[in-house]
Amino acid sequence: GKLKAQGSLELSAARVTGTGKAQQVVDADGVLTITSREGAKTLGESLGAGGAVALKGARVEQRGVIDIESGTLDITGVGEAGRNDTVVDTVVFAEKSTTSVAGRSKPVSTDYAVSSNGGSISATATSGNVVFNGLLDASAGKPLANLNGNVAQAGSVSLKAIGEAEAGKFTAGAVVVGASAEIKLDAPAAA
Repeated sequence: GKLKAQGSLELSAARVTGTGKAQQVVDADGVLTITSREGAKTLGESLGAGGAVALKGARVEQRGVIDIESGTLDITGVGEAGRNDTVVDTVVFAEKSTTSVAGRSKPVSTDYAVSSNGGSISATATSGNVVFNGLLDASAGKPLANLNGNVAQAGSVSLKAIGEAEAGKFTAGAVVVGASAEIKLDAPAAA
């Protein structure tokens, strides 16, 4: 499915997530902001592994919680019309934000658990900067104590600031890493 906003859009929830079969696109012509309401709570329950969510906007500001188990998250900031003379923060992972495509482990019998691989996070600023100051997690599902099981693999994180060439003018972008930035790509060691 697809949600298209002709202006700015705010997604405010305890967490933004997707089911295992989700193939969703949220596209805003203005600023797309993800926030968590103060005091909002989530059970953090599994909704199935492998969903795909794409977030696109002139600017994308991730200030909340995104949790897509073993999923694919593509974030694209395209820049704002009329701002070609100034490099802006086009994709922002704010301090205290959590963006996770981590795998999980689930018991399937009394002595065996299945772990899912980490997913992929890709953030691209086609013009402007990617500012990274939150948590990005593409870890593998962790083995459960006292249970046999498979060994899952960590996923991937990609942050790109492409820049833009227009009428002989190039606007450079950068990936700006803040003091609170953290990337988790944890994976269990093979036995």
